[in-house]
Amino acid sequence: MEVENIRKKSLKAYILLESMVAMTLLIFLVTFVLDQVIQVKKQTHEENRKIEALNVALMAVDIGEERLKINDVEVFIEESTSKIVVWESGKVLITLEKKKTF
Repeated sequence: MEVENIRKKSLKAYILLESMVAMTLLIFLVTFVLDQVIQVKKQTHEENRKIEALNVALMAVDIGEERLKINDVEVFIEESTSKIVVWESGKVLITLEKKKTF
């Protein structure tokens, strides 16, 4: 009788342990997936910001302006005889070398 009672308790404890291990794995996987989703979202946001800045820079070049601000995106175009540098938020966004013609 006592042995059977111990076996039942042991079985319940084993089932509880398996459940806790499964729950831990599930929490780990969900955390990992959410972290990846957040990283992709941040990267996409940064890429979209750069695309918007490049579009504003293209508009500035098209209209012949050195500085242009549209939709809270401000770019500064620095042009020399050999290259064009596009600045956005105090950082170089892109540097373009002018093609030499012979």
